[in-house]
Amino acid sequence: MSSKTVYITAQGDFHHGSPECSGITGPHKTAVTQGYKVFEPEEVTLAEAQQRGKDTPCSVCDGSA
Repeated sequence: MSSKTVYITAQGDFHHGSPECSGITGPHKTAVTQGYKVFEPEEVTLAEAQQRGKDTPCSVCDGSA
């Protein structure tokens, strides 16, 4: 199992290498503009992200910092 740190969101399907990835921040800005509640990205290990079904790396940041 990997202890690499990645970031996931409650609604997203991917893991990210940085909480500042535009794959996270772009959708968050859109959701806020439309009046939806958003949650901060959660820092987890890659193994935990995979256990939660977020095993695909983000296509923007490739899941790495």
